[in-house]
Amino acid sequence: MDSGQGPLSLAGLSIKDCVSRMLSENYLKSWRTFSSTLYQREAQEPTDFLSIEQIHNNIHSATGGYERRVAGQGHMSNPAIAAFDPIFYLHHCNVDRQLAMWQTLNPTKWFDNIGPDDAGPKYRLEPFHKADGQIYTSDDVKDWTKLGYQYDNLERRASRFQ
Repeated sequence: MDSGQGPLSLAGLSIKDCVSRMLSENYLKSWRTFSSTLYQREAQEPTDFLSIEQIHNNIHSATGGYERRVAGQGHMSNPAIAAFDPIFYLHHCNVDRQLAMWQTLNPTKWFDNIGPDDAGPKYRLEPFHKADGQIYTSDDVKDWTKLGYQYDNLERRASRFQ
């Protein structure tokens, strides 16, 4: 169990608390603050210091061993080899689920308030290709149901994206 003080904590909060806050309706004001750690320095509100990327990165570090003297150096903390660790796929499936939950709560915030240097909704997600050979874009994967799967707790809300 994470007390909020160990390697799975962010600013003294447990991962559970961070995810709960992140998924609280209107907690994060925009896609920009939800999706990336790039804007933490310019954040004006305390809530803007939390992002799905920050939680994602923390899980990579905690499960991969961010300090050799504490847990060793595992695959998950090294981006070059993280995908070789089976937990990588479970972790990324959970990030996808959390993204779907946030989208359901915030249907109008998809790539809102992005800066000139930000990847936009037409950003190419290489090396991932559709059946016709075209490369997926962020907009192509916005509605996860079009990719052939559904989260049981979001089934009724997915129609918001159509």
